[in-house]
Amino acid sequence: QEEDRRSWQQTQDVSLTQDTELQRYAEEILVGSIMVPIVGCQHYRGVAHVGEYVHLVREPRNPYDRNAIRVDNMQGSQVGYIKRNFAECFQAVMDDQSALALHVEAHIPSSPTSRFQMTGQVSFYGLANSPALQLLHAQMARHGLRLQPVGNQQQSQRGGA
Repeated sequence: QEEDRRSWQQTQDVSLTQDTELQRYAEEILVGSIMVPIVGCQHYRGVAHVGEYVHLVREPRNPYDRNAIRVDNMQGSQVGYIKRNFAECFQAVMDDQSALALHVEAHIPSSPTSRFQMTGQVSFYGLANSPALQLLHAQMARHGLRLQPVGNQQQSQRGGA
């Protein structure tokens, strides 16, 4: 019985955690986005098409750049890397695992400009008062970059609310 009780308690803990995460997810808003170059595309077999979402994967052990952010298509094939100065701005936010962390999504808004490079749109979601948002703004300002502001019609909660 003790084992059943522990198992039930673990199930309840997971359920509460999931409910909390879903509640937070519903409260997150799009806080801004920025167009970024995805470079080195000629070195990889992965292809990303217009409108496709892509995965951004941190590579802190990359021997050439500890701030590297790899771009993979939805099938998991590498497409390229976020250009170095942008990756430097985003890495701290992407590494943040705290409860108030921003969530990052990216997609391909237009056709590649060449076989070497394409453009991605990186969007940041979070709570409007998140300390991570101030960190992101500070990192970007050091590089002369800013998030594109979100229009009133776009600043909605996630999930189409």
